[in-house]
Amino acid sequence: MSTTPEELEVQQSQRTGKDVPGEALKEASEGAEQLANDFKKLIKSLKDGASSGVTGIIGKPQLIDGVKDPARIYRSGEIPKIKIGLQDYQAAHRAELGKNVVSNRPDAQGVEIPRGRPDVQLDHEESHQRAERNQEPTHQADHEQKLEHKGAPQGRPEVKLEHEETHQAAQQKPEHEATPQGRADQKLEHEGAHHQGPERRGGPSVPDAAADAPAELPTRRAPVQDSQHADGNEQHENTNPQAAGRGRHDGVVHMRPELVRVDPDAAYTGEQINRDVAPGTHTVATGDTLESIARNHLGADASQEDVAKHVRELERVNHLRPNQALREGAELTMPGHTADGGYVNKDAAGRTHTRWSDRTERVEGTDGTGYVRRTADDGSYTEHHWGRNPQQNYELTKTADGRYLVADRPGEAPHEAADANDVRVAHAHLNDIMESRITDPAERARFQANMEAFEQRARERNLPPDEVANTYRQLETLLEHEGNRPTTEAQRRVIASQVMDQAAHPTTVDQGDHSTCNVTTVESRLYTRNPSEAARLVTEVSTTGRFTARDGTVVRVPADSIRPDHQAVHVPPPEGERSHASQIFQVTTLNMYYQTEPYTYTDGRGRQHVVPPGGMSYEQHRQRPGDPSDAGERLIDTTRRPPRTIGRSPDITDDGIVRVNNRLTGEAGTDTVISHAGNCYGDSTRVATVQNEEQLNDRIAQAARDGKLPIIVRVETSNQPWLRDSGNGSAGGSGGAHVISITGYEAGPPSRVQVDNQWGERTDYQGTNTLSVHDLYLSMRPADSAGQISELQRDVDWDRAHNTVDTRKEFELLRLRHNLPAGDANKLSDADFDRMMNEQIDAAGQRWREQKANGSFNENEQRNALRTLGEIMATQPADKQLKMLERLHAVDGIPNDRYDRGLANIIRNNRERWKDEDNRGTGDRGERQRARQELDRILNGMTPERRAAILADSRRR
Repeated sequence: MSTTPEELEVQQSQRTGKDVPGEALKEASEGAEQLANDFKKLIKSLKDGASSGVTGIIGKPQLIDGVKDPARIYRSGEIPKIKIGLQDYQAAHRAELGKNVVSNRPDAQGVEIPRGRPDVQLDHEESHQRAERNQEPTHQADHEQKLEHKGAPQGRPEVKLEHEETHQAAQQKPEHEATPQGRADQKLEHEGAHHQGPERRGGPSVPDAAADAPAELPTRRAPVQDSQHADGNEQHENTNPQAAGRGRHDGVVHMRPELVRVDPDAAYTGEQINRDVAPGTHTVATGDTLESIARNHLGADASQEDVAKHVRELERVNHLRPNQALREGAELTMPGHTADGGYVNKDAAGRTHTRWSDRTERVEGTDGTGYVRRTADDGSYTEHHWGRNPQQNYELTKTADGRYLVADRPGEAPHEAADANDVRVAHAHLNDIMESRITDPAERARFQANMEAFEQRARERNLPPDEVANTYRQLETLLEHEGNRPTTEAQRRVIASQVMDQAAHPTTVDQGDHSTCNVTTVESRLYTRNPSEAARLVTEVSTTGRFTARDGTVVRVPADSIRPDHQAVHVPPPEGERSHASQIFQVTTLNMYYQTEPYTYTDGRGRQHVVPPGGMSYEQHRQRPGDPSDAGERLIDTTRRPPRTIGRSPDITDDGIVRVNNRLTGEAGTDTVISHAGNCYGDSTRVATVQNEEQLNDRIAQAARDGKLPIIVRVETSNQPWLRDSGNGSAGGSGGAHVISITGYEAGPPSRVQVDNQWGERTDYQGTNTLSVHDLYLSMRPADSAGQISELQRDVDWDRAHNTVDTRKEFELLRLRHNLPAGDANKLSDADFDRMMNEQIDAAGQRWREQKANGSFNENEQRNALRTLGEIMATQPADKQLKMLERLHAVDGIPNDRYDRGLANIIRNNRERWKDEDNRGTGDRGERQRARQELDRILNGMTPERRAAILADSRRR
């Protein structure tokens, strides 16, 4: 029987599940393993023709990627949901599997699913697999895989797969040539050291953090792309595996399976318990039972009937089987009740929901806002809203025919909104569409909380109502769009949630492990000031594959670059990683730049190429197998035949960042980017340049007065604090340029700024943790410049003269002087550097002891100094690391426990570095011998127990 091909969608949801105890866990594991084999047979039968309706099966069935224990699907609450055409399943069932292959039973979460059924890992795009085996990235492949979830009866899986191949990529050479690793004659032209964003690594834990292995710190001046060659053209890969960001694949790229959370509580209104009981949580203690927990929560005077009802609720909301043993330490969700029969719980955003059986719901936020909704059988509803601001107090009615009416005060007759951009109506309309598309209660709650936060931010920043309303309209378009190109329906739901989150919290926009700080700052700025334009860009590309800028520029985005990459597949993205919405924005704006600007570069043979506007393409490819430094970015010269990959990072001048911003916003200003006059990349005609700290302070202060923040500032990652925040160079590209966003200004003295850094929230300077304008200015110069060192020397001299020594700056000055090129009069030799560092360590220890004795000790000053010292130590040979740490301990700079952790970190990091050097055939045998001798000397002076503990700690990761 022929079957019309449908499409598969597997969605992912993250949820903390409950452990399956004892025999149940064993049974689940065995069942999952058995069905994995059964499912392989099923797929084989389908491929062999058991169903004429399935024209192609993509990939091979496996257990969930990375899951060695199949029973994890029960413990984690991630329930695979796979659908196969019923007739196809029955045919295969009869032909190969026999009867009763799938026995339905409740799983650990109380949801009936096929017993032990594994997920399917899909190998994504055969043409790309072949290209990657040859290490050849393809160019804008037309090879599409369409995925859509149609919903199936529970327990009756139903899958139909459609695989469209519109070109013969496997039979012809890819357009873009890349180079097999190790072939010197085929090096990638113009390849830049790659910016590693998510994983931060510090020094050898003189504070508490582990360090990377020592690495030389280049001090090149570079264009803003996080790390480039000094001439701004030919670039070199950073192949240091120590710098690899998280979220990397092992070289085999699959379409990431998503797991749908089967939530039976979406409209659950609880049991009828008429008691005033607050919702909360309970941590299971020894001897606890659900009955005892329920009775304690309801109160000693609760009836046995109410206790039994509450036990059923606890089983339902915590996804427990009847009589399931409780795990000590597990946290249970405890729903509440009201005396008039309301069922009370809290969502992920902290809002309190009370629902009654007559479809009345009350929602109360922690900020004093809330509403009551009463829903009729015909789908109409009325809402009474309240809040601390006058505009938050109103009545809203949705009629049965879909009209939205408002009343500005209670008792007033509802009427059509006079303003087409009435935020109250726009909010209700988007919320209704969102609820019809997003079924997971937790996702709904996050979306709604972000809507509230966005509107609050809009009020605080005085954004016009049309900005909010137009942002909501773009999200409506995104959610209501049909079809699966260039994005699937499931992807668009995720993207819409991410846009809403970033509109509410612009400082969460990050670049991840990509070299896109240049346009990420523009993205964050746009979400802050013109969120509807950011939403329009993402919506247009997600639904059409192209974007039309305000000036009429039409940007066509390579289809492969719209699909979520290795970080964008994570939902939600881990802190510091890039979201799918941001991937789309950044790829689009970079292509807008290259499609409208000429580009000049020098290839590996020294030949200069001038590429006209539209001749360059920036694409997001898969990571090169076996290359952890590769984030999949490709800068491609499409005018060459065949098109040639010339780099792995985008190359945009400081002026180019301004032009990208102005094309998106319609602005014509030249004060979007501030650079130091001696360190500006480009012709600086559109950039605000400064020559001293006073000019920088005036520029930022004026932007704050004029309401033009955020403003973008170019800095150097070899300078503090960016060197420290980058994990000693693993994020920003040691020695490379970087741009950050100034989001706030506080007049001094000393003047300070709030900073949004695209490396993640941990590297931001927000709230009470601000950065001085002075330190910001120092970080804008090239680290090896005479001016940079002379200004830092003036700071050090002034501090010494006024008895306010900043040890961090003392250490930093020595580092910069040591890194100067040979022949510079200020350069410190290795011997002078070692001597002066020891002197500074001794002086710091003496100073800190005296300060502790007289009560003037500043813990923050010491902490900052130790962090800087740790970063410096990470750049030294292993034997010198050990000597510096030992000296710091000897002057009471660190206590015994931190000294021992520091030793363990040095051992661990250098062991990993030496292993990597052995793999590459490099390394200094003499350094290893000296390090072993130093370590033996130190450890031999300790007790056997302490020595064993340090060595054991060094083996931990």
